[in-house]
Amino acid sequence: MKFLLKNKLLLLILFLGLFLRFYNLSSVPQGFFSDEAAVGYNAYSIIKTGRDEFGKFMPLFFRSFGEGKLPLYVYQAVPFIFLLGPTKLAVRFPGALFGSLTILALYWFLIEILPFSKVSKKHYQPIALASALSLAIMPWHIHFSRGVFGQESIFWVILGSALIVNGLKRSNKLFTTLGFISFSCSLLIYHSPKVILPLWAPILLLTINSQLKKSLSWLTKQVAPGVLLLIAVWGIMTFNPLGMARSKGVSVFSEQSGVSAKLFEIQSLQFNLNNSVLISNLFNNKFESFGRDIIGRYLSHFNPDLLFISGDTIRPRYRVPNQPQVFIIFLPFLILGTYLCFSKKLYLPFIFLLLAPLPASMSFETPSTVRALFETPALATLIGIGLIGAINIIKSKSNLIKNSFITILFSIFIYQFASYANSYFIINNIFKPYEWQYPYQPLAAVLKDLEPNYDRIIVNDSAGPPYIFLLFFYKYDPAKYQLEVNQHIGDSDIFGFIHINGFSKYEFNKTDCTYDQYAKNTLFVCRGLGPEIDKSHLIQSIYYADGKIAFSIFDPEHEN
Repeated sequence: MKFLLKNKLLLLILFLGLFLRFYNLSSVPQGFFSDEAAVGYNAYSIIKTGRDEFGKFMPLFFRSFGEGKLPLYVYQAVPFIFLLGPTKLAVRFPGALFGSLTILALYWFLIEILPFSKVSKKHYQPIALASALSLAIMPWHIHFSRGVFGQESIFWVILGSALIVNGLKRSNKLFTTLGFISFSCSLLIYHSPKVILPLWAPILLLTINSQLKKSLSWLTKQVAPGVLLLIAVWGIMTFNPLGMARSKGVSVFSEQSGVSAKLFEIQSLQFNLNNSVLISNLFNNKFESFGRDIIGRYLSHFNPDLLFISGDTIRPRYRVPNQPQVFIIFLPFLILGTYLCFSKKLYLPFIFLLLAPLPASMSFETPSTVRALFETPALATLIGIGLIGAINIIKSKSNLIKNSFITILFSIFIYQFASYANSYFIINNIFKPYEWQYPYQPLAAVLKDLEPNYDRIIVNDSAGPPYIFLLFFYKYDPAKYQLEVNQHIGDSDIFGFIHINGFSKYEFNKTDCTYDQYAKNTLFVCRGLGPEIDKSHLIQSIYYADGKIAFSIFDPEHEN
């Protein structure tokens, strides 16, 4: 009760964060994309059989789509699937929950590290509260908390950082070990911590140790068990072949990035001009080409247009239409907060911000707001510091200036927030709905009714892997599917994703539509209108939320 009375503002901020992440969660986003369906069905399969969709008992890596999904990414959904059933809400629940808890973790972490700075003690809680509020209402963090994106890893890293700092301050080995366990949990959810933690952990430890004025031998005794655990988990998660599959598929060093092809092209051009291999390789080599490419990708994540104007323009699924990642009203506070971080010798939040885009810069799809999501707590902290700094400057001014500042700030924020809410909860449902693979749910409902009347159902899967949606929405018996799946595993594509050819009476193909007008007892599901098919055989069309046709269902024996 004492905690509740002393932390009313923090609880209000938490409730705001919970509301923004849970409100209408099963319907917004309207779609339900393939990773969400895969996590949901594999969690459901674990509950029913103790095995994943391919029949592997309690796997460390989930083979799903052939990419090797990390374990906690799936296992964290199990209790919610168990309680709520295989539903969209149950699958999205962990993301919204841990996204909300990250607000509390950030508050605690700042309370722990602020005493090591030159910030006045009376400002510790205001800065922590302002930073927590900034994260609670940040569009970037809200967006990725309302789906299955692996953002829960941020919670575990921030929580682990708070536990370690607290443990070192009190010479409490239990807390420091719990902190490293928390770090290890982040490695079991998403790939970004594999790059960030090997840099962040030693920086955090050495920074706090220097502030405590302890010896390295003392530090070693405090953290040795936790460090050994973290190294072991990091090694397993990083170097397992299945765990590396996804990283290799999107790596800037893969052929799909195009960097090697560009390098070969310029080397050939240079060689043809002066006929010198030495000169060609001196100025055009892998170190220079990949280094320049990675640096460019890294810097793209600090582009003001990305952060404050347009948002993520690479993947529509990762953005809200016509909205930024961070409200532009916070830009002045971010600048002021960055300045104050240096003047008050509070370096850790800024260091964390610099580390955050490193995983994204190693992939060829940049800027990537999902892989650079670790920027959000750092940005929230700098904004929080800047906001409190601005308040301290303004409060010494006249009432006219103070009232004008508050009125203008509040008015602009309310306008931007209302615009964001309108875009996210209303416009977002019709903004490029194919990105969220919305029509598979209504398609599954229609096919389930039609299924008893047909021997074969052939579905075009050029819009995504239909098998996982049908398994999830049908609540298809995992034990039954595990017996037949190995007969239907097809080839892998250039990114390593495997193709499932079918299950039960369903067949999936990647061509536009394999319609056969002479087929008997066969249903064809084609993307869009279906090319050159007599529409008299059309049974039903499935529509996107924007009114465009997503799928057309045909029966050659049916006549309208």
